[in-house]
Amino acid sequence: FGLFQASLHGLSFQFLWPQLPFINNFAIAFCIAMFGYLGCCFASTFLRLRKVHTTYYKVLAFFTYSLLAVVLLSVFIPYKYSIRMGAALAGPAILIAIAVSSHLWLKGHREARYFLIAWLVFLVGLLALLLNKSGLAPQNTITEYGIQVGHVMEVIFFSFALADRIAMERKEKFAAQQLALDNEKLAR
Repeated sequence: FGLFQASLHGLSFQFLWPQLPFINNFAIAFCIAMFGYLGCCFASTFLRLRKVHTTYYKVLAFFTYSLLAVVLLSVFIPYKYSIRMGAALAGPAILIAIAVSSHLWLKGHREARYFLIAWLVFLVGLLALLLNKSGLAPQNTITEYGIQVGHVMEVIFFSFALADRIAMERKEKFAAQQLALDNEKLAR
């Protein structure tokens, strides 16, 4: 995400590869596809889809591997094709992640609640940037830097999710230890 932002604003060319201008031809498309790929990997792992819902896992895996293919292709094919392929895959993948997390939240999975809120906050920032870059929203601080604010808020919500998961695992571990002690007392 950081490399995407740096490429979008010209900082990567200015500071990271000023002597290699050809990298700019694919940097943004590469970063978008990589961000989508890693986002799908994260969603699948964070929501524990392999254990919780194998159908959702397989659907998201399709988008994960498709976006990985776009990552690899973005280095070799023209920018206009790789950016379109990345957007065509990332859009549905985002919608599927939202649908999956909504469904799991309704089924009582606590981590899905954090995931959904975090993604929605990030997507609001992304929408502000997209509207800005497409000329549909005025260029101001909110539309220009909304995605960074959304990303920071996303990280904060995922931190809450991690803290909640740790607390739940401690509670489960304590309950298991208590059960083991009770069983040991009963056996004696």
